[in-house]
Amino acid sequence: MRRTIATLALLAGCELNGDGVPAEVVREVPPLHAIEVFDDFEVAVTVRPELDPEADVTLRVTGEANALDRLFTEVHGEGVLSIAVNPNLLTELKLKPTVTLEVPALRSVFASDRTVVRVIGASEALAIEAELKSTVEATELTAIAAEVVARDLGRVKLAGAGPEVRISVHDMAEVDASRLVAEAAHVNVEGASATVTVCTSAAPPEIVGEAAQVTVACEM
Repeated sequence: MRRTIATLALLAGCELNGDGVPAEVVREVPPLHAIEVFDDFEVAVTVRPELDPEADVTLRVTGEANALDRLFTEVHGEGVLSIAVNPNLLTELKLKPTVTLEVPALRSVFASDRTVVRVIGASEALAIEAELKSTVEATELTAIAAEVVARDLGRVKLAGAGPEVRISVHDMAEVDASRLVAEAAHVNVEGASATVTVCTSAAPPEIVGEAAQVTVACEM
């Protein structure tokens, strides 16, 4: 697992059970261009190019009232937003936490631990990784050059149009790009149960691995 947020030893005496009472908090974080999500969150990201790229980003975070402080949303490195339950504190939640945000551009998404990430409106280059029963749905993509990696039981769905999509699937992962009209597609399949669906407007996809597990179909 590519978890780049701090993962120190668990602290004794910090266990907390969610109270089941929904609550919301608004947070401001520095500008960002990438997100990584863990711990069963649902995240919705809308890309709006007209936004100021140097302005702080507003996050709307929902979760259980007594556990909001344990929902980790920090920007680190060069504009990477990490979203997770605080890894240093033992926490059991009853409600699925959510985060909603708008950004001027998005370049990469990493999803793990049963998370669901929905992206609307990205353009140009977008890298997506999904693993461990996580799902990434990216729609209204324009002029997109997408690079997708899905492993374990990860799922990725794409919709829009662009010059190129590169897809690598492993294990029992699934990538459905039947609603992404790509001029060119390059697919690598490793795993007897991995599946890919692509839609190309020009040449047939280039396939490495199990070609029988790749379907060419367009759904508008």
